[in-house]
Parts: sequence; C-alpha cells; structure tokens
Amino acid sequence: MHLEHNRAVCASLVIGLAMGLAVPPDADASYWIEDFEQPTYTPGNIVGQDQWDTDANPGLREIVTGGTNGHPDAATGNQMMMLQTTGSTATRAHRQWSPTQITDPFQIEVSLAYDNAGSNGISGFVYIQNAVGFNGVIFGFWEGNFAGRDGNDWTTIDTNGVTPTAGTFYRFVVDIRPADMTWDLTIYDDQDQVLGSASNFASRNSVNQFSWIRPYLSDPSGPEARLYVDGISIIPEPASLALFSIGGLLFLRRRARTRVF
Repeated sequence: MHLEHNRAVCASLVIGLAMGLAVPPDADASYWIEDFEQPTYTPGNIVGQDQWDTDANPGLREIVTGGTNGHPDAATGNQMMMLQTTGSTATRAHRQWSPTQITDPFQIEVSLAYDNAGSNGISGFVYIQNAVGFNGVIFGFWEGNFAGRDGNDWTTIDTNGVTPTAGTFYRFVVDIRPADMTWDLTIYDDQDQVLGSASNFASRNSVNQFSWIRPYLSDPSGPEARLYVDGISIIPEPASLALFSIGGLLFLRRRARTRVF
C-alpha cells in the first residue's frame, strides 16, 4: 500500500512540476487546441462561432459532420471545418488566436484533407500571420502537391513521390522562429508516418510576429473544391512535457479513427 501511495505521490509531483514549468514565453501567449466539436461548435456557418470570421468572398465556411455528404471521417461523425468554393472564387476564414503578437518560437499542428481537386489538383492551405492578409507562414496543398511558401515562392515538399489523396487527413507540424523569420515543416500521413520535411523556409513579407490563423481554399480549376480542417494545436516553445502530452493525446485520438469517404 505504501509503495502504491509513494508511486501516486511521485506521479503527482512530476505532473505538478511539469505544469509549473508550463509558462508561455510571452506573457499573453495562448495555448490553443481546437477540434471543432460540440458544445463549442454546432453544424452550420462558422462565422461567429468561437471568434471565427471571414471576408465577403462567396463560398461556404461551415462546421460539418464527418460521414455526411462524402466528408472525411465517415465512420466517426467527427465535426470539422469545411471551406467550399463557389464557381471559381477563393474561399477563406480567419481567427485571431492570441490577443497580442507572438514573437517567441512556437509550434503549430493542423490536420488538412480535401476533395474535388480540379484539373490542376487542390490548392488549399493555411496562413499563420500577424493580421488578415497574404503574408506570414504558409503551408498545405498547392496544385496537387504538399508544399510550403518559402518567402514569395511556393516550394513542393519532397515526399518520395507520394501526393495528397482525396479524403485523407494529413498532419502538418510547423516550428516557427519569429525572431529570424524562418520556419520548419514536417508532414505526416494518416498512419503517423513522416512523408517529408523542409527546413529554414522564410516567412513571406518578413513577418516576425504572429497572432492570426487563416485557412484558405484557392480558385479551383475544375469542379467546386472543398478543404477540411480538423485539429489545430498552437503551443509556445519550449513547451512542457505535460502540454505536449495533452496535444499528443488529442492528435493520437484523431489519427486512430478511420479517415475515408
């Protein structure tokens, strides 16, 4: 009994120490983990839900349920964000995730999937930026490939010949260093295997502070396209083991589910 008690006490001390170390580098930095589930989100227009907004461009920006109308996660009924183009017009949504500009290193994870890519392949991606616009750290799908924007140039990520498959979620892990305006990218498949990576990409327009996220679905070159966003985690670095565990559990739970149409 004493042994078990001592183990419990030790475990509590470790957890307490880890949580005690979990102090954001910036005083106002936010730890944000988002999976678009109820009760925070309900199916329908995302504008006005949990501070999400958009511009005047047409198209759908909705919370949808997997397993309906061909959305990914067919076997689970998970909720996710969906951007859908109307005709040939781009569609986007945005949210301020920190009340102040973050200037210390941080990591972001985002899970992305698509369908109806068009003749040139899907171009759906995510901006991490300092305001709503076309700058900052940009990554996702570009013309049917995994890609990131190195400064002003889209750069295809070497994934040993693997290209994105419709209906499959891929996890993008991005480490951002605002001070020197550079960032690294690692892409994982739905089995948590590394597909490819890139290092020392430059932030577009020399952005060196961040507080906004902006999923963006570019103009399609064929049928109306859809981009799905599910699972966003933003954690300042260096993060504690406890916080990494929380984020890891979230994404492990997500990846354990079957992701098919």
